[in-house]
Amino acid sequence: CVGDAIRRFDEDALRMLRAVRFAASLEFDIDPATLMALNARMGDIAYVARERVFTELNKALNARSPVRALAAGQGLVLCALGVEASELDVADLEWLKPARARMQEGYALALELVKRVKCEGGLRWAALLAPLGAERAEHVLRGLRAPNDIIERACAAISGAARPFGVERAEVLRMLNALGVDCLNDALALARA
Repeated sequence: CVGDAIRRFDEDALRMLRAVRFAASLEFDIDPATLMALNARMGDIAYVARERVFTELNKALNARSPVRALAAGQGLVLCALGVEASELDVADLEWLKPARARMQEGYALALELVKRVKCEGGLRWAALLAPLGAERAEHVLRGLRAPNDIIERACAAISGAARPFGVERAEVLRMLNALGVDCLNDALALARA
């Protein structure tokens, strides 16, 4: 920030998410003083238009390597999503149990999924929100006023990844019919991640 970070964030709370986006896009670390101010003011993000919040988060997610910046801004990102860290508990999602056994924290798991998937359609959103399940992910994305195509692809990927995958021709055709080619590819990529 130029000058006092808290003052800059008081002028425009969206600047906090821009800091995360710039750090993700440019692969920089956020200055410690800026990060402290960001954590002190992160609740102010609730007063920013949801569409603007979605735009900044979407740009950060679509960066080449967004994970380090999203990890640094964890509290802000969760606040912007309207999600409590405890909601990322994936104990009831059968398909994520093997990954959950390796990672104790749901947000760390979400970031690991983001790191492992390509930046296509709503796939990174699906990865970030996968620990919430498809229904809650849809609620979060609708709250952010995300475009319908991203909502549909992300939620289809999450629900598709949660389905048991079979190798029998009939099972594959049923999945293809239920999800469509793009969403089936997304679901497979998310399940693989």
